[in-house]
Amino acid sequence: MIRSIAAAILAGRRFELKQSRLGLAMVLGGLAAANFTPSAMAASHSQRGQDASACFWFGPYVKDNPGFNVGFPDTGAAYWSANIAMPAGSKIVLRGQYAHARYQSVSAYEANGAALDSLTDYQIAPDRGSRNPFLPGERRTGEKNRSFTVEIRNEAVPASDRASNTLYAKASAGDRQILFFRLYVPDKNRDLTGGVGLPTPELVLADGRRMTGKAACAALNVAAEIVPIPIPTKAQYAALRDRPGAPDGFPAQNPPVFHAFYNPKFRTACLYSLNPGVDCRPATAPARAGGLYPNIDNNYIAAYLSRRYGKVLVFRGKLPTVPTTYNRTPRSSEGQLRYWSICQTESIATTRTTSCLYDEQVPIDSDRNYVIVSSLDSDRPKNATAKCGVGFLSWSAVGDGAGHLDDAYIYVRNLLPSSGFSHANQNTKLPGDEAAVLGDYLPRAEYMSIEEFEKMGCPASRDER
Repeated sequence: MIRSIAAAILAGRRFELKQSRLGLAMVLGGLAAANFTPSAMAASHSQRGQDASACFWFGPYVKDNPGFNVGFPDTGAAYWSANIAMPAGSKIVLRGQYAHARYQSVSAYEANGAALDSLTDYQIAPDRGSRNPFLPGERRTGEKNRSFTVEIRNEAVPASDRASNTLYAKASAGDRQILFFRLYVPDKNRDLTGGVGLPTPELVLADGRRMTGKAACAALNVAAEIVPIPIPTKAQYAALRDRPGAPDGFPAQNPPVFHAFYNPKFRTACLYSLNPGVDCRPATAPARAGGLYPNIDNNYIAAYLSRRYGKVLVFRGKLPTVPTTYNRTPRSSEGQLRYWSICQTESIATTRTTSCLYDEQVPIDSDRNYVIVSSLDSDRPKNATAKCGVGFLSWSAVGDGAGHLDDAYIYVRNLLPSSGFSHANQNTKLPGDEAAVLGDYLPRAEYMSIEEFEKMGCPASRDER
């Protein structure tokens, strides 16, 4: 039963999510997303409302944008989508500026969320006279000479000799294409776009005609709507969550167990299993396949949580090194990862994010060890503060968003590990090897009472190695 439900969810047979018709300019006005100031957002609104990309890109998908907190958005990032149907033989010339940010990419998907192709910042060569600030050692804070051009072709990814600065977006016959533009950690006092606006599209038809602005959007049949996120129906979710014979706290375990992500079907079958020793430990590795419009540069570990085991959940682990960019570091550098974050969310019933901490927001000691507490805001221990060296994640007051107030879902994101870092999520090969592969970088978690954690003092510490 659980596998058939998982397959139905993966196939997206029904969608609970309503599609919003808000335009980009309307959405950006007055929005103050996490880590960004209202003044920066106002500047972004003014810029976006006038340029040729306003009818093309839709979003941003961020936690604090009403209606767009879907697909488990990371609060250290912003995403924009374009839902289009490229005419036969056409191409899109996308012109933009490298953002003042940690990371950016543009990706193409089929309408069902399957990845077609992707280009990450370091893979995009600059225009003549410009430079790519994402390359190690490059100056990243200059205002000029940051331009690039990407060509989006209505063609399949070639087996070899792919063209430079080219995104291949050939969808199945009769299907639409979904594009995503992603940006992580804009520099301090920059807007969501990293201070440069969104890339501007020009449509080139098979006969050579060129179109921009509203004409291009019309020819591309742009759908001004949120991308369809397949989530289970109420009945499907109830069949997963409210299983006869399930132990108290199900689907969480005590202590929490993180599982590497392989594909949506395996994730659902494992996390909602009454026999995780079997369903989460197959003899052969499940296929690696993206979830919902996946960023191929990311990989995840995730666990379900329950307040029935304790009001306070404490995570300890070691933070990989990353290039610290938020405070406008002048030169690009490398780390063990490009980006790390831990996000508390509701569940697959809503795919809504509650709170996240990304790498530069996490208090660490001299050995890069961290302590992070998760609880309801009303249960937050007095010493769960940055001043005491403790990060804090808010637990959703509505639990899983489907009537189970004690539930939560948490995941850890690893973005672009360096070739020399062997402890990234990406290096897991078989379900069950997470502890062996990640080592000290795997979060260890335990439930406590408020009083137990407060007795640990400030700074809070407990050596569990």
